[in-house]
Amino acid sequence: MDTQQILDKLHQLIELNPNGDYGYINKPIPESDLLDFEAKHQIKLPPDFRAFINQIFDGGIGPWQIMPLSYWDSTHNAVYLDSLENKLSEPFPLTERWTRGDFKYGRDGDDFQRNAIINGTIRLCHAGCGTFLFLVVNGAEYGNIWVDDRSSNQEIEPLIDEETGGRINFEKWYNDWLDAEIKRYQSRPRRRRQIVRPLSETQVRAPKPEVVETVQEEIIEEPLSFWNRIKNGIVHAYKVVVETYALRKSEH
Repeated sequence: MDTQQILDKLHQLIELNPNGDYGYINKPIPESDLLDFEAKHQIKLPPDFRAFINQIFDGGIGPWQIMPLSYWDSTHNAVYLDSLENKLSEPFPLTERWTRGDFKYGRDGDDFQRNAIINGTIRLCHAGCGTFLFLVVNGAEYGNIWVDDRSSNQEIEPLIDEETGGRINFEKWYNDWLDAEIKRYQSRPRRRRQIVRPLSETQVRAPKPEVVETVQEEIIEEPLSFWNRIKNGIVHAYKVVVETYALRKSEH
């Protein structure tokens, strides 16, 4: 994985859209912690994903907000930590699209209810309505991204590249998202600069309107503080990316 390329794109995206809702950005995971995680679960994380969480960040900016590695078996998203109790040490059993009632993997509904059918996978993000994207870390589909849509369409299927028809790994998935976001903001029309014209003599001499105090002015204070907190969070996320970007640039 070209981590510097991804950092460049992240920096470009935030420059194009500095007021975007980027949620959170966590620090990268130290190599020692990654080794402990792999030893505990008897797996080796896919190289592209491993480099990403080791050198860029562990959870943050991305499609639907990427989950931290510690929430790999979350039942909902980064807020809900109930475990699915699937096992990373066991291989992911699927190699093709599965739908409820597929007898190849057990009796009707059996494997649909059990979490064994997603053994060998870690959750990447929650796309809403109980639909997850996950990364296969053990099994024949190692390194590929699949969609767990049992909650809506009652199926589990691989993420497919529309151009090639092949599978999609983490590096391609994330780069494609960055490219699409950058293109989206680059194509937005720029606001025209407002032309400030000098005031006429009549306007200069016109009396200022009387300010009438209302209850509404007091009510505005609370929403403003709420939005300021959000803005501060975005500014913090921006600083993390910019600092990481600058650090990597200085190392080269």
